[in-house]
Order: sequence, then C-alpha cells, then structure tokens
Amino acid sequence: MASFEANTLNKTYFWGYILSRVIPKCIGTRTPAQVIYKNIKVTTYTFDDLEFLDTFSSFALLKIKRIIRFAEEAWVQNKKFSYRELAFLTCATTNSVFRWVKDCKDTGFNPIPYAKASLPSRKTHIIEKLLTKNFLLKPANPSSIINLCWITYSTWSEIQWMLLEMMVCILAIIFKNKASKVLIEKLSIPNMQQLEYTDLYKKHQDIVDAYFKNFFNQCLITVSPLEIMCKAIAFLHPSYGDFKKVSKKIGKSITDYESNHNAVHLDDDTILFRLKSKSLKKHKTIEQNAMKVIPLNLFNDDNFKTFKGSSNKELIQKRVKSLLKQAKLNNCHISQTDICFLLSLSREVYRGIDI
Repeated sequence: MASFEANTLNKTYFWGYILSRVIPKCIGTRTPAQVIYKNIKVTTYTFDDLEFLDTFSSFALLKIKRIIRFAEEAWVQNKKFSYRELAFLTCATTNSVFRWVKDCKDTGFNPIPYAKASLPSRKTHIIEKLLTKNFLLKPANPSSIINLCWITYSTWSEIQWMLLEMMVCILAIIFKNKASKVLIEKLSIPNMQQLEYTDLYKKHQDIVDAYFKNFFNQCLITVSPLEIMCKAIAFLHPSYGDFKKVSKKIGKSITDYESNHNAVHLDDDTILFRLKSKSLKKHKTIEQNAMKVIPLNLFNDDNFKTFKGSSNKELIQKRVKSLLKQAKLNNCHISQTDICFLLSLSREVYRGIDI
C-alpha cells in the first residue's frame, strides 16, 4: 500500500483532500493508503476497512473501529492525539460518498430514509435537521460530529459541502450578490436545489442569520467568485487555514477542473482523476506540476451496462482491467490504492483481486 514520508506532507494536504470531496466529480485527488498527520502515520484506507463494510454495514460501528485504530497507531508511535483530531480524520476519510450524478440514489451506508426522495429534497432535509437541532450553534466536538453523521447518513465533508452550497445560493438569490450567481454556475447547482435552499432560508431565517452572519457580511460586496468560495471554505474549516492560505490551492483546483471540464464531456459514470506519470518517483506531493488530470470511465465497456456475470467479483475484475487499460493508454501508473478508491465511488469494493 502507498505511504507518504513525513517531509512531503503538511497539514495543508488535508485541504487538498477535502476539496476533492467538496467539489463534486471535479478534482478526484487520489486518496493515499497512509498520510502523515501531526507526525503520526495514519492509515486511512485499509483492506480491513473494506472487508468490515461487507460484514457490518453499520456506519456507527465503522466509525468506532476507525477511532480505535487511529488511537492505537498514535499510541504505538508514542504520539498524542486529541479526540477532536480523531473525529476529524474519522469523518474526513469515510468511503460513504454522494456521487453527485443525475437522480442519485446513493446516500451512504444506510439509504433507506431518503431512498424515495429527490437529491435536492434530501440535502435540504439534512440541513433542516442541523438547524432545528441547533447543531450549527453548538461548538463542534467528536461526539456531536459523529452523531450528526449518523443521524444524517452523511460524512462531515458532505454536510459541509451542502452548507457551502446553501451559503452561495442565499448570497446570490436573497442578497443579490453577482459573484455568487457566477459561482452557482461554476458549481452547477441545479435550479431546483437553489429553490430548496432559499425556501429553507425563509423558513429558518433567524437561525441561519445567527450562524452565517459574519460570512454574509464579509461577502456582500465581494465581486470575485473565487474569493467567495475561499471564504466559505475557510468559514466551514476555521481550524485548518484562512483565506490567504487556501485561496491559491482552491484557485488551482478550480482552474484544473474548468480546463478539463471544458475539454471533455463527462458522463455520469466518468470522474476526473489525478494519476502519477510513470516518470515520477513514488510519494511525491500531490501538488506536483507533473501530475495530470485525466478522465476515467468507471464503465468503459458496453458490456458493463448489460453485465450478467455469475458473481460480483467478476464485475469488479472486469472494472479493474478496464481501469488498468485506461491508465496504460494515458501513460499513467495506477496503484491498488487508486483502484480501491475508484471502485468505492461506484459502490463496488476491491478485495485483493490479482491484477
């Protein structure tokens, strides 16, 4: 499994990781098997986790399992780890992801409560839970974050993305901010979703204003869409940087997305994914210029659409071969960790298949 040396990463790496979740189907920054956080090598993606999902699909049990493992790794390395840090890592590395595609029905480990609802309705329903239960006005702590993820069937990063969408829509529609209107187009927020967010604001205006007052005041006269995006992320992640620190990284991410998005039509089963060139040595930092973003099809064969294999394993093997073939055609290296990440996006799990 891949790992990163301590001197190649710092805490700003987590901005890159969060952005890969925050900007849907845009960046696809690869998820390493291990990262260095506060000088502790923390495993974020293991085969043990993937097997565990197959046996115990409970979101809460997986959270507990990961917290225990992070604590054990910190103890073995004689490092101190706070509960807040454990909660952040646990929530930020969950494989439960919205796929952000048309008529998406994937809401995480337990989709039952929202299975029949539209995606805009599900998002506003989740935010309304945050508002009515006063989650936003309470100081975040590990217990409340994990409980919140369980109640809403979402990861912490997903919840923050929904809040960011709502903040941008309110600025554009309620406060008539032109830069936010441009940002809505850049982020492809559907009209129905915009209406859901504005109706929610009118219904719970006092609570929303109390929580987002400083953000709205800062952005009312802002003319740059990128600056609003940066301020929104800094507002939602106050412990991990400010506008000046993150603006350059966000700007690069959005530029990468726009240049690739304009150059290639992305179907619902396609994501943009960063793969390492064969000429690069392993464990280079993610921000290397030599990294290139390429489109990868999770279903790169017509046979996938009518696949009637005798087992789920056969389908996964077929996808693995397809991903390897596409990587080779693009002169890129694709690791087992990359394959795990890509298959998890399509709700499939790779379990040590020979490749």
